[in-house]
Parts: sequence; C-alpha cells; structure tokens
Amino acid sequence: MRGCHLEEELLLRDLLAQFGGIPRLLAPRVMLNLAHNLDRQGRHDEAEEMALEVLSQLQGHEIYVWRIVERIKSTEIISRSQFNQGKTLAAEPVMRGAIETIVDQWGIQHSWGPGFMYVLEGWVRGWGRKEDANTPRREIEELTGKDEYDEWFVGARDL
Repeated sequence: MRGCHLEEELLLRDLLAQFGGIPRLLAPRVMLNLAHNLDRQGRHDEAEEMALEVLSQLQGHEIYVWRIVERIKSTEIISRSQFNQGKTLAAEPVMRGAIETIVDQWGIQHSWGPGFMYVLEGWVRGWGRKEDANTPRREIEELTGKDEYDEWFVGARDL
C-alpha cells in the first residue's frame, strides 16, 4: 500500500509543479489531497505544513475567498496531524475552530459538525478529561437523540 501512496504523492507534486506557483482554482484542492496523502503515509509534520500552506493561500488570494470547504478541510488536516504528532495543546483548539466554522457556515446540523465533535470527544476523553468530553457528547445527543447504542456506549466507556 505504501508504494501506492508514494506514486500518488509524486503525481500530486507533479500536478502542483505544473501550476508554476501561480494561484489556480484547483491548487488548494490538489494541495489538500497531497496533505491527506502525506498524513496517510505517517508524515504528519509534512501534512500539517502542506495544510498550513493551503490556509495561507486561501487567505492570501482573492480568487479563493469562497472556498469554505477547503478552509475547513485544511483545518481538519492540521488538527489531526498535530494530534498524531502528540501536539495535543495545539490540536484541540484547531479542531474546535473547524467545528465553529462549520456551525457558522452551515449550522450544527451539517453532518461534519457531529463528525468533528465525535473526533474531539474521543481525543479529550483519551486525554483523561472526561468532564470536558461530555460537552461535545451532550451537543451531539441534542442533535441526534440517544439510541440504544449510545446508552450502551455511555456505560461501557466508564468501565
């Protein structure tokens, strides 16, 4: 599988080189794909750098003003990469920022909101901050309601 990721990385880097550093509408999407690729390879520091570069380009060029999805996905990659590097103090507020952007743009009901909240809850719970983890859990439950699995999970996670 690693060979496949390396081949994909080379193709993405080649495509980026063809843009010649000139802002193009597709450049942020190609860069995000490259950041995902690097993250899958376990090269989390490089993935974080690439996603930060995407954010920089999105903020620095007027043609990208409305690229909200790319902003959110960049922030998600940055946060996950930081988490995977053990930078927990950095990862949490970045993920919270992604959630805030989702809520501001599309409302809490958008599927990415609860999805990102589940990730954040898992991180915070894993860091031993059970009370802090209950906040996103309550927000998710307000949106989705509880089901039998949730009841079982709540009991099981406290074991």
